[in-house]
Amino acid sequence: MRKALLLACAVLFISSVCFAQAPDRAPLSEEALAVILGPPATASDSPQGAMAFAAKLPQFLEKATCTASCMGGGTVSCTSTNCSAKNGTCSNLTGSVTCGSTAKYCPTPSYCTRCNVCGDCYSCCLCSGHTGAFCSANC
Repeated sequence: MRKALLLACAVLFISSVCFAQAPDRAPLSEEALAVILGPPATASDSPQGAMAFAAKLPQFLEKATCTASCMGGGTVSCTSTNCSAKNGTCSNLTGSVTCGSTAKYCPTPSYCTRCNVCGDCYSCCLCSGHTGAFCSANC
């Protein structure tokens, strides 16, 4: 008896939830529809006008080429609608370009190139053939 009563209550509850209706929204006014949808399309009534209207292609974004100079010579570049470039400098050894989510890097300059371009003691010491420990202690 108790199971039957619980089952009847569950069915009644579920059916009342399933058959409940959400309140209707008021229809949108002409002004609201015009704001949402924009102005009406203007194609002539002729089939050629309708085809010309349908054949219009979206405008494509123009592509740009970004180029970064590498320390010691050379460049890296890429072409995309969204790109950025960083030149190789003494503080930023490897130059790079980024097109969208893809990055290209300059090769890492040698210690002798760093010595010639930047003139820092540590790079010149290593270029001369000394060890890192010697250069760290003396520069």
